[in-house]
Amino acid sequence: MTKLATLGREVVTSGDWAFEVAQYEWTLVPKGGGEAIRDQVNWVGIWRHLADDTWVQTRGMWNSSLPLAGT
Repeated sequence: MTKLATLGREVVTSGDWAFEVAQYEWTLVPKGGGEAIRDQVNWVGIWRHLADDTWVQTRGMWNSSLPLAGT
């Protein structure tokens, strides 16, 4: 099972470009059993509006906002 929650999201557009900044929390549960893995992440995405009226992601980057285990 996987759970995903949006903690905050902002999208700013400029012409055919959009810039997204968001915070997410996800939980991954291994299919074979074991402890769930939880993380909180920061996300930055860059989107482009195409002539066929669709938006495509051209770049995306995320990083964890939780400390490494054992630190």
